[in-house]
Amino acid sequence: MAFRLRTMVGIAAAAAVAAAAAITVTTSGADSSPRRGGLYAAIAGTEWRAIDGRNNNQNNRTWGMANTPYSRVAPANFADGKGNATTPPANQIANPNPLKGSTNKYTADNNFTNCSNFSQPGVAPIVNYIESLPYRAEPNCATAHYYMLDNTNPGFFPNGFQAPAPDKQSMLPASPVRTIGDSLNDKKITWAYFGGGYNDAVVLSNEAVASGAAMTLNSSTALGAAALADPAHELGVAYCQICNPFQYASSIMGDAAQRAAHIKDTVDLLSSIKSNTLPAVSFGKPDGLLDGHPSSSKIDLFEAYVQQVLDALEANPKLTPGAVKNILISTADRISNEPAIRQGYGAVNARRAVELAKKEHHALNTVGCSPPRVTDGHLVFVYHDDTARSVSLAGDFNGWNEAAHSLMKDPSGLWLVRIKTPAVGSYQYKFVVDGKRWAEDPSNGMKVSDGYGALNSLLVIE
Repeated sequence: MAFRLRTMVGIAAAAAVAAAAAITVTTSGADSSPRRGGLYAAIAGTEWRAIDGRNNNQNNRTWGMANTPYSRVAPANFADGKGNATTPPANQIANPNPLKGSTNKYTADNNFTNCSNFSQPGVAPIVNYIESLPYRAEPNCATAHYYMLDNTNPGFFPNGFQAPAPDKQSMLPASPVRTIGDSLNDKKITWAYFGGGYNDAVVLSNEAVASGAAMTLNSSTALGAAALADPAHELGVAYCQICNPFQYASSIMGDAAQRAAHIKDTVDLLSSIKSNTLPAVSFGKPDGLLDGHPSSSKIDLFEAYVQQVLDALEANPKLTPGAVKNILISTADRISNEPAIRQGYGAVNARRAVELAKKEHHALNTVGCSPPRVTDGHLVFVYHDDTARSVSLAGDFNGWNEAAHSLMKDPSGLWLVRIKTPAVGSYQYKFVVDGKRWAEDPSNGMKVSDGYGALNSLLVIE
């Protein structure tokens, strides 16, 4: 009899988000109800990030939430660096009206506009369009606030040099506003931003400072001029200054020690992976030639960047993507009073993930992280948890009897059980950890509602 097993390999949450959330996640005690267990523990308090976007911003908890007005991180308006709206320099105020005598130019192709003032160039046509829509929509522009229309370089050069006249150099003033980097520092959590081409950008910045160009020119223009004289470091032009949020922050870029500790290059990312010194929170950003941007790159070049990072991770058995994925999924929490089917594996519980990672003693290969598979007429289930004292399997095929099939731990740290392949059909199941925690199969993305507000893993034998 031939069997065809249908499952789905689950998709892991982003590791950077998981680690970044470690400073805010709190959970309650476990729920030991059958088929639900500690994996679905209700989340206490308000310091968690929900699957619908709540609490992405801790100060404004509905920003980024589904079905709410779009304001994902913060209003993108020009401010004095302390959160107070102010008028930008005249050379940064846009006039998007067509330039007379041109075919594709604006009157003033600059960065900010006061869209609360309908007499401002370009504002009235957009507002009129919004008000003509068949549903209710508002511009939502605060009075006397200038909102960003175009990218604006940070007030720091990549080497930490602070632009002396950012208003005249079309750069933003250095910002004293706290970033997540400051919060991570407070919690003594290691972190780094790895930007492609950064090391070369630092060399070009040093040359721009030495030549005096950094005193008057925009940082992009100054680096471009330096690259013409020093083609050996021209990759620094492709380093994305506007992509690095920490380059705007005086607490990071204005501090030589902070800059050296946290702002790095892709080559440093790869070497950190190889030496097993990757920071707990790591942001990776390819240079402009590899980032897939349609104006400077291609998608396959971005894929090559991602593949290079994954290859480096795979080469280090303690940091394989399979191991990271398994840990994140195994420690996730369900959000109470929210439809389980919309939650994927739930909300990342970074604190629990870090605790489990510290106790990890084995590497997980691809086979170890695979869904159930048929081998020699038997159905093989695999589960990984170095901290578990016992693991059993319960499902439709054994009447949800948690004592019917016990998994045995092998030397690689994997719990395994082989059962006789059941008849053709669909079967729901879960693992029972230490006799009390009912857990989905982290390796199988197919799931269905269990009737208790949570989910069961599903396999189909055809």
